[in-house]
Amino acid sequence: LALASPPAALGRGGRGLAAAYLWVKVAEVRGLPPSSRPPFKVCVKVGEQSASTGPSHPKADNGMSAALHKVCLEQLEQGRPPQDVAEGLGLQLLQVLAKGQATIPSSADVRVAVQRACEDRAATDPFFEEALTLLIPDPASAGGSVKVSLVLLDKRGADLGMVSFAMSDLLNAPGLALGGTVRLRPIDADIRVSLRLRFLEP
Repeated sequence: LALASPPAALGRGGRGLAAAYLWVKVAEVRGLPPSSRPPFKVCVKVGEQSASTGPSHPKADNGMSAALHKVCLEQLEQGRPPQDVAEGLGLQLLQVLAKGQATIPSSADVRVAVQRACEDRAATDPFFEEALTLLIPDPASAGGSVKVSLVLLDKRGADLGMVSFAMSDLLNAPGLALGGTVRLRPIDADIRVSLRLRFLEP
């Protein structure tokens, strides 16, 4: 999304701009309690305007090198517990379990372990990687006092946590953009987001 700096019309006759586009990308949330109820959604609110992401999903594991893949399979085939393999090779348990499921498809224990690991990850570290766009009133007309709020909701619509950004900070940010990992309160989980603003001519 191309960004535009506030045009000169911003202060012309005290009228300000007619509207702006707010672009919000929600990447992921990390550190939720295992008892949380997925899938989750993130609702973005600016005044009376709001938009929500689609349902969250577990983040896919990064791949492993061919050499590491070979060692992992050899140790699983020798009957070494997946947890020990993961710790010994510095891998995530879900990566090892997925390899075990492919190598030993008849193992009910491995299948159950994979399912549980996926469920745990869906509950504690939901992944979104979704961008939302809101058409909002001129954020400068209120002196930048408007806030951008992000609210995390569970599958029942219960409010788990929120974080707010002052619009004045976004207006003063280089390139009209903010981003990073911030804390959701009161649930004490981290959310990784990016915000960008684009002004429209009146």
